[in-house]
Amino acid sequence: MERIGELIRYFIPGASLLKFEQLTGGVIHGTYRLVLEQDTAEQVYILQKLNSKVFPNTRQLMHNTRRIQQFLKVGTYPFQLSEPLAGSEGYFFYRDHKGQDWRLFKNIPNATSYDTVQNDQQVFEAGMAFGLFLAHLKDFQPQQLYLVIPDFHNLHNRFNLFKESLKKADESRKKEAQLEIAKIISLFERFQFIDFSKLPLRVVHNDCKLSNLLFDKNTRECLAVIDLDTVMPGYLVTDFGDMVRSMCCTASEEERDTEKVAFLPRRYLLLQEGFLHATASFISEAESAQLFNGAVYIILEQALRFLSDYLNRDRYYAARYPNHNLDRSRNQLKLLESMLESEIGKY
Repeated sequence: MERIGELIRYFIPGASLLKFEQLTGGVIHGTYRLVLEQDTAEQVYILQKLNSKVFPNTRQLMHNTRRIQQFLKVGTYPFQLSEPLAGSEGYFFYRDHKGQDWRLFKNIPNATSYDTVQNDQQVFEAGMAFGLFLAHLKDFQPQQLYLVIPDFHNLHNRFNLFKESLKKADESRKKEAQLEIAKIISLFERFQFIDFSKLPLRVVHNDCKLSNLLFDKNTRECLAVIDLDTVMPGYLVTDFGDMVRSMCCTASEEERDTEKVAFLPRRYLLLQEGFLHATASFISEAESAQLFNGAVYIILEQALRFLSDYLNRDRYYAARYPNHNLDRSRNQLKLLESMLESEIGKY
């Protein structure tokens, strides 16, 4: 609590803490909701404790966020922006006496997020929302952004890291995951030919999951696209793949029973319709033709990342029980298998 007071004094001198609660759902940063008394009124803010293992350079991270938001504010961008606050020294983050970096965001009122899809219409709206985000950044020059995580969507690099993990893993973990290891190797050999290098390099979100959209609690309309930490140069099709992975499945990536995990073709078509409508003014034919491959690539990559982390004894993704990341990998492998067997995959 003493540290919270230190942060409040830096970002909002004179404010006092009324309520403090940790928010669940994020797997990278620690996120908290603060209710402060400020000039006799209650104000809500979102506080984040940054994960320096994932994002070692906070200055570059905040540079990217600020540049993106400043660009969007100038045009006709239809959504609200969750903007970071500058502190008393002018910086958009605070490094405490323990070397931990923190940042504070303005809260968007009357907003809520969802970890799982509520209805099919929401999938269409999500495709539209992320598509509009990309559309309004189509003229932003990618070289203005730092690569805060190099090779973020590089399947070959991820596979090489997986092989290193395999060499160093405990024999007990390798034995437990032997079926998944074989599946990953087989799928990589099948799909390693997928190549996006000839597509236009664009500024993309790189984490297009449903929980990174805020919706109005009453109207259910999209209010904001949030979590800009991974906005970097990349390919539009991998953002679409992220959406397929998180929204076109019968269960979340946390489902342990793979019998409950299946691809939903109708949601894929709704997502594609919304996304293509929002990006119609600039998406190329080559990009449109690679959308399905974008989904294959991202789901396989995520299965690979979960499995690698399991073999590495859960260094990246928070694990709530011993086989958590192995179960996540099994989940993603089942989703990919289901998608490839669907009428859309066969087409």
